[in-house]
Amino acid sequence: MIEKREHILITAEALFAEKGFEGTSVRELCAKAGVNVAMVSYYFGSKEQLMEALIEFRSGFMREKLDEIRQMDISASQKIEKTIDHYVARIYSNSQYHRILHREITLQQRSQFNALISKLLMINFSVIRQIINDGIKSKEFKKVDIELTIVSMIGTITQVVVSSFLTCKLLNEKQSDAIIVTDKLHQQRVRKHLKEMLLAYLKK
Repeated sequence: MIEKREHILITAEALFAEKGFEGTSVRELCAKAGVNVAMVSYYFGSKEQLMEALIEFRSGFMREKLDEIRQMDISASQKIEKTIDHYVARIYSNSQYHRILHREITLQQRSQFNALISKLLMINFSVIRQIINDGIKSKEFKKVDIELTIVSMIGTITQVVVSSFLTCKLLNEKQSDAIIVTDKLHQQRVRKHLKEMLLAYLKK
């Protein structure tokens, strides 16, 4: 049961990323996933509820890992480095999902999706805020604008992945923007830059 439900979610994710939410019909989704309309209705009820389930499905993994990082018995700097590693890995490996999020947040066409996206993202961001605040309290980090620090980190990773064509141009990289998210050297470049930039800013 769980495998079939996840299969429908992953198929929907690919179609929503390619054609948009409005441009994807339930019948097209069913044909692609090899299921019938009744099964989609059974698991999700409607296309809108399927989209909400997809958002919650992807966000849950991130939240669990961030909580795990915060509880580790390591320095705040190491926690920031692990957070960057995790975000880069998750956003790159789920680039289709993050293109969907970016489209929904940018277009602001469906208030119920935007409210859910904002709620789940803020839960994840609150853990990063706690990690940085812990570093400030322990005197490892100086006092900074925590919220804009988070925006700088997440925004950089998201922009690189969502606008991969422009990224290739700006970074003078020769690979196709279609394969940039699978390029390990490119991911390492982003990780290295973010760690150096953020820790230089955060540390006393």
